[in-house]
Formats: sequence, C-alpha cells, structure tokens
Amino acid sequence: MWYVIWTTTGREENMKEMVEQLIDHSLYERVEILYRIKNIKVKKKWEKKKEKLIPSYLFVESNSIEDFAIALARIPKFSLVLQSGGSFFPLSEKEEELVKSFITHDEGIDISKGYIEGDNIYVTEGPLQGMEGYIKKIDRHKRVAIISMNLFDRDTDVSVGLEIVEKRPAEEKKE
Repeated sequence: MWYVIWTTTGREENMKEMVEQLIDHSLYERVEILYRIKNIKVKKKWEKKKEKLIPSYLFVESNSIEDFAIALARIPKFSLVLQSGGSFFPLSEKEEELVKSFITHDEGIDISKGYIEGDNIYVTEGPLQGMEGYIKKIDRHKRVAIISMNLFDRDTDVSVGLEIVEKRPAEEKKE
C-alpha cells in the first residue's frame, strides 16, 4: 500500500536519499517524489522546467508501515508518515492509481496536449489522456491544467502541463 511522508519543503530529495540509504529495504518497496514538467516563458521563449508536483511530500509503498515509521523516526532530519486518529492510513485505490500513473514518468509528468470543443476538454496525448475528469480548471496562458486530487483525506489542487492546441466550437446536435 502507498502512504505519504511529510518533510521540510526543499529537502525532499535529501530525505529520499536518506530513506534509501538508512532504512532496510525490506520495510518498503519504493519511495518516490512526484515531479512535473512545466512550460515557462523566459525571454519570450517557452522552456521546459522540472519541478515538484506536491512540495514537502514523498510517497512510500510499504506493507510494514509501522516498522517503516519507526525506522523513519531514527533519521536525524524532520519527517513523518501522515496519520489520522493515531493510525496510518494508506492512499485510497483511486489516489493510489493516480500516484502510480504519475510515477511511471521518470523525469516528471510530461506536458499533455489536447483541445477544447464547446465546454469539453479532450486530451489527445500525454499523461492526462483519459483523465479529463480530474481536470478542474485550465489556464491557457500558463499552459497548465489544475487537477483535483483527493490526497491525505482532503482535496489538493495541483497544476500539470497541458497545452491546448485548438479551440473548436461545440458541434451542433442533429435531430
């Protein structure tokens, strides 16, 4: 099952390395940081930039979360596995599916491409393909989609790259 580790912002990579070096690998399958690729405008040119999707958080897959949390507490940097009501809670199936789909992109969640037809968004390529239902809002100027993820038992909005290549009028319904 997947769980969430909270740590100090800006120390995620350091914490991931410490987990991999100091915690017995039998206590977890893998630990991941989610990244996204984002287009930013620099001197009138669009450039790709890699950044953390959800700063301060790492995701760990473990079947021994209690033992993992004890080992994590021994690391001299501040971090903890998120809990609710005194017990660890894993990501839901839907959350886990979303995290797994994002983890498959080693360099980060790449920029998707799509088009708008009327009020509907269609993603034609990239990691958001088939995930249109998660899109809450589009900022065409910044070339991002705001998606709503239910993580940590609350809604969390994150932005991922989405380039809208065309805006089409809504098709007329034939009677």
